[in-house]
Amino acid sequence: MKTQFAKIDSLCQAHPTLSSRFNIYRKNNTLSLQAKDLGQARFCATNYQLTDNARKFAYDTFWMKIQKPVTKHREFCVFMRDYLDDAVEAFGGNISYSIRDHYKEYASNDEEMALLARWAKLIDEVTPIIEAEPTFEAKVRKSQELDSLNADLTKEVEKIFQTPRALKLQNGGLLVNIMKRNLLVLDSLGADPSIKDIRLTYKALEYIDNGRTSLLPSVIDTLRTMIGNPIYMAMIEKQNDHYLAIENREFDKLVLKSSDDLKGISEGEALLKKIIEPYKGKFVLLDIWGTWCGPCKEALSHSTEEYARLNDFDIEYLYLANNSPQNSWENVIKEYNVSGDNVAHYNLPQEQQAAIERYLNVHAWPTYKLFDRDGNLLDLEVNPRDLENLARLLGKLTR
Repeated sequence: MKTQFAKIDSLCQAHPTLSSRFNIYRKNNTLSLQAKDLGQARFCATNYQLTDNARKFAYDTFWMKIQKPVTKHREFCVFMRDYLDDAVEAFGGNISYSIRDHYKEYASNDEEMALLARWAKLIDEVTPIIEAEPTFEAKVRKSQELDSLNADLTKEVEKIFQTPRALKLQNGGLLVNIMKRNLLVLDSLGADPSIKDIRLTYKALEYIDNGRTSLLPSVIDTLRTMIGNPIYMAMIEKQNDHYLAIENREFDKLVLKSSDDLKGISEGEALLKKIIEPYKGKFVLLDIWGTWCGPCKEALSHSTEEYARLNDFDIEYLYLANNSPQNSWENVIKEYNVSGDNVAHYNLPQEQQAAIERYLNVHAWPTYKLFDRDGNLLDLEVNPRDLENLARLLGKLTR
């Protein structure tokens, strides 16, 4: 880097019309390029984390030396994302959200409040009993034993915790905890207010985008106390309003299929056979995806184009969602209009989804599979993201 800085100085000396601002900008840009490379190097390291020495080098060489405003240098913003992600992970601490500590917020009436109070008292009583067990396996067995003894109460409480409002409370509580931990890290690094605002805005937008659901007004109010820049806060509110509008949008819920008919089936092959049974006589294009998966959502954003291009073929589009919360699942379907008379969506219980993925040897998302008109799984590479090739393949299969 010293050599590169010397070349910039020589260039400025050889060309006196080049300003000192140019000199500073070029040096900071060079610094930013080096910083970005170091930040990206964490993805080649063990557990995707920088070593202590590398972390200290990044702090001394890049974090402390870049001149403000850092937003002039795109590469430094990439470094800042990677460096702070690494620092937050290394910082440790618990970012989980304890429903037990906030159970009163979940009650919609006096009956639910009484039920949740009983549950909270039970949690307080059984936690030390479970923790007293000597091994992890023993703790699991004791937990399962106590769960079975209190199955009726647990079942009623789970109904409360799975309502859309309850899921939003959990979602918002976790985000606030994430923001608080990021603030602790930023303070420990001596970040100025502008850097804090940039980082917290990035994390909030990332969280909303990943979850594809709006935040409760109380969470937005909390974010306002953390983020001082009104322009950044307006960006968050705009993104939040986008998903709030989607949540309030009507859509054909007939595309959302119930898994009630699949109860008691645990084998992946049997599950798939039962699911595609109604579609005999049609091709079935299976898409295994998740609301947490960026490439999955990118592919789904082209669904309207896909349906139009493959309209000449008699296809049932079958979507199986992996580890996708109900609110997020429905919002993605609505956002990208992944619906139609020949579209079916399942959000199966985790065990059944995992069984299907094991049967199909799924190790990446999205994964696509094609079934023929008799319901047989075809040993073919299919990819709706390459519509022309898929159309040619379907054309051959229909001859």
